Amino acid sequence: VVKPHLACKMEKTLIDYYLLQDKESILTIAECPALYDSLNPLEKALLIEILIQAGKKDMAIAYGRRLRDASLKNKLTASQQNRKFDTILSLNVLKIEKEGIEELKQEQVHVSDMSSVSTMNAYAPMRA
Repeated sequence: VVKPHLACKMEKTLIDYYLLQDKESILTIAECPALYDSLNPLEKALLIEILIQAGKKDMAIAYGRRLRDASLKNKLTASQQNRKFDTILSLNVLKIEKEGIEELKQEQVHVSDMSSVSTMNAYAPMRA
């Protein structure tokens, strides 16, 4: 079901090529280090898998080391992870509060519109 849609995409990602089983396009990406650097970790892991399947073991090992080194370099301590998690939670709380305030404002406008209509109806002449 998904393959026809992926095949028609103008700009495909490595994951698109992977799902389409287009190993040639993935190997083309592997040949260009700049393209490899633009991939996210999941795409890099998939590319390494395809390199191994294609028998390009040396390239797979080199890219695997780069992925491992980047992972170790970006590793957060438990306290850093907790701080990041707490920050995200507090941002979500702020977003929810802001949405709640906006909702209350909308309700106030709606209620004031309703009271204006009620006032106008009270003063409107009765029709027979």
